[in-house]
Amino acid sequence: LDLVLYMEGKVDSFDKEYFDWALDINNLEMKAGFDSSIGNFGRNSSSTSAEICLRLLKLTEDEELIDKLASNGLKVAKQAISRCDGTDGPKLMTTYLQIKPVYDELILVNPQYEDEDEDS
Repeated sequence: LDLVLYMEGKVDSFDKEYFDWALDINNLEMKAGFDSSIGNFGRNSSSTSAEICLRLLKLTEDEELIDKLASNGLKVAKQAISRCDGTDGPKLMTTYLQIKPVYDELILVNPQYEDEDEDS
């Protein structure tokens, strides 16, 4: 929450440890069953993780950090999409509509990851 408040100018700082947290893909990935279940009620957890990566990469000029955040963000964004577009779970239109713009923006930041396999 403080990351969003910082980006909106409502607080003066945020915990820089969010960068370290988002660089570890194990912190971002969720089990498919959990994502699909929670997606029935709104946004799934993988989409939230992808947006955290997107927001963080906007707060740095370090190209290496931007690259890694984009890579991690896209990996979990692809998982989120597949778990709500009917590919690996039920079709959840509201959930899909929340993750698709995040995915699209992550692709704009680093298009070389668009076709990257999820397991890489």
